[in-house]
Amino acid sequence: MANLKVDLSLNDGNLKQQIQQDKQAVKDFGKSVGEQAQNFSKVVGSITNYKRKLSELTKEVISLEMSYANLSDEQKKSDIGAALAKQLNEAKEKAAQFKD
Repeated sequence: MANLKVDLSLNDGNLKQQIQQDKQAVKDFGKSVGEQAQNFSKVVGSITNYKRKLSELTKEVISLEMSYANLSDEQKKSDIGAALAKQLNEAKEKAAQFKD
């Protein structure tokens, strides 16, 4: 069996300094992870809000389209039909901008 001799002598000053640097690196890493988690939460919240708003706009467009489709030709030519058509077009434009 071979004897293995390892020199474990370290300079105490260098060892303490290295430990302090390692501790600081761990603290910095923890801060970075915390900041990334906060940013991720903000992004998820923003995406959730975006999806909710897009869903509301889509429902509004569908509702307006159904209302307009149920009008007679005479009603579509009236002021009420024109106002509903305008409202429908505005909702479609808003939804299209939101999707971009």
